[in-house]
Amino acid sequence: MADLIERRWNEFTLGVWPDDRITLNFKFYEQTRSEAADRRGIENSFTSINEVHAAVHLCRKVLHQVREASGGFLPTAFTGVDRWKG
Repeated sequence: MADLIERRWNEFTLGVWPDDRITLNFKFYEQTRSEAADRRGIENSFTSINEVHAAVHLCRKVLHQVREASGGFLPTAFTGVDRWKG
C-alpha cells in the first residue's frame, strides 16, 4: 500500500494499486468496489486515465468531506453499475 495523499489528482495513472491511500480515509479500491456489480458479474474498473483523475478529484473534493462529516459514508462505485441497463 502506497500513501498517495500528496500526489496531485491529475498525476495518477492506471497503475494505482487497490490499497493505495488517496485521502486520509479513502483507499483507491473504494472508487470501484461495488457489491451490486459483484452480484451481477459486471466489470467495474476504470477504463481510462480521465476516469481515474475524475474519481480521485471527486473523492478528495467531495466524498472525503462527506465521510468525515458523517463518520462512515460508503460511496456507490462510479463506473460499471452506473452504465448498467437492466
